[in-house]
Amino acid sequence: MTEKIKALAQVLGQVPEEDEEALAALCAAAETELRGGLRAGLDPERDCEGAFVQAAAWLALDALARGKRADGVTAVTAGDFTVRRTAAAAGGEGLRKLARRLMAPYLRDGEFCFRGVPG
Repeated sequence: MTEKIKALAQVLGQVPEEDEEALAALCAAAETELRGGLRAGLDPERDCEGAFVQAAAWLALDALARGKRADGVTAVTAGDFTVRRTAAAAGGEGLRKLARRLMAPYLRDGEFCFRGVPG
């Protein structure tokens, strides 16, 4: 499934050739992360392949973008001064949150909750 994830990430992110090796590793890591969070009994190929591939591609692209420039700056222009930042660095929802939202129906709930308090 890693190849499907990588192919989608390359298309969505228009990833340059020099970043393909890093993208492949990040796609494998994203697949492992999502597989580890699936609810018991779910198989990504059988139960949620479309969402799984999309979410993993978003996770990989998010990691690639964050790894390239920690400050998120993608361009600076001196004349008429322009600074461009990636969406993740600009404080937007970010691809990681979108991926988690897309996979929410298939992932174990990792939120904290009280089961009872002795009185």
